[in-house]
Amino acid sequence: MDKQKYIKLKELLSKNKNWPMLYMFKCIVPNSKDLINRVVALMPFQGKFEFKTSKNKKFVSISCVAPMSDAQKIVDITQSIAEIPDVMIL
Repeated sequence: MDKQKYIKLKELLSKNKNWPMLYMFKCIVPNSKDLINRVVALMPFQGKFEFKTSKNKKFVSISCVAPMSDAQKIVDITQSIAEIPDVMIL
């Protein structure tokens, strides 16, 4: 995700006037225990996680729904996850 997308994401999230709010982080990761653990470690620990493996078992979808206190925290987590190679953020 380029810098402009993060700015746009923060602008959209900042329009919400009801903080804290539940937010869903979602990404697709190659089916590697190391990559999955790296992504999970960056997501909010108090979140509710869901994992789904693709039909061919090559990828894992990771969803995490967690209460977030402000837009910047969401952007920070999203940016951190995006820095991991081969991870696609949805």
